[in-house]
Amino acid sequence: MALPPWTVDLLRRGVADLARQATDPETAQNLKDQASKLVEELPRVAREKVDTILKQAEARAAPFRDAWSGATSFQRPQSLINGSGNLSHPRGSGVAVDPSVLAAAAPYLMGDCSLPHDQRSTQPVERFLTDGCGTEVQVLVVNSFDSGLSLLGQCGRRAGRILVPRCCAVPLRAGDPACLADELQRWTGGSVREVGTSAGITEADLAGAMGGCPSRSFGGQRTTTLVRLPLACCTLDAETRRNHGVSEVVVAPTARLLGASSESCCSAAELIRSGADGVLMGGSVLTGTPGMGILIGRTEWMKAWEEDPRVSMLQAPDAMIAMLNAAA
Repeated sequence: MALPPWTVDLLRRGVADLARQATDPETAQNLKDQASKLVEELPRVAREKVDTILKQAEARAAPFRDAWSGATSFQRPQSLINGSGNLSHPRGSGVAVDPSVLAAAAPYLMGDCSLPHDQRSTQPVERFLTDGCGTEVQVLVVNSFDSGLSLLGQCGRRAGRILVPRCCAVPLRAGDPACLADELQRWTGGSVREVGTSAGITEADLAGAMGGCPSRSFGGQRTTTLVRLPLACCTLDAETRRNHGVSEVVVAPTARLLGASSESCCSAAELIRSGADGVLMGGSVLTGTPGMGILIGRTEWMKAWEEDPRVSMLQAPDAMIAMLNAAA
């Protein structure tokens, strides 16, 4: 399609005006002067921009600098060197949390980030654990390991009861003489009963503790829960427990999320794959997170906590959950 004559004429005049401006000495000199002025101002503008960025960074970092220099009113922390060979030492592990894990919490701590109400904040770590556990799991993060123990203790209230193998009568944590049964009783005051012997637990011990009757169902959940440590002596076959209608929760103050279990360190995924309904573990250097309580369980078993009003009081803030997701 040919261009109309008036369009061709307009284009010709535009090109002619551009050529005349480019060849006009006065216009060319003005362009040179503007270009020279711009080049001279670039270093000053860049310097001012860099100064602004540095001042902003200094203002943001000032609270952290003051905390370590002792300029603030509270007692400043001290650098820790752990030469004990024990990563779960009461004073700390001496291993810093990865910067990427700390950075994951920053948006939530600044208050300019939130999650949709219909989205589970633990979905990333749940997807991460599903393959390792061999089944679909849900994760509940509470603000401390003791908070997780208090939740487990609720299994022994109302119509429920908790059974703890006697072979678990060992200190729950280094430097603390308290045992698992004592801690569950102390936090809740529910029905906690020790079963078996110091050498282990058998099906006969389980049946005797229940009076020969299978566990009743209360609200769709089994009302008897076997709470134990990750010890080989207190392990019962999963099919045997389920024949008696008993759930099993393993309490591991220090554990890994994935990997194979060993005598020195257990894995939450391996415990659930082996038949446990849930695992309560503490956040530590092994999980790559600060201290927190992490309750991992099969989806059907975890449904009971969705309706428990205590969960909202003990649940960890989004910043801690974000750190767990990043560490996983």
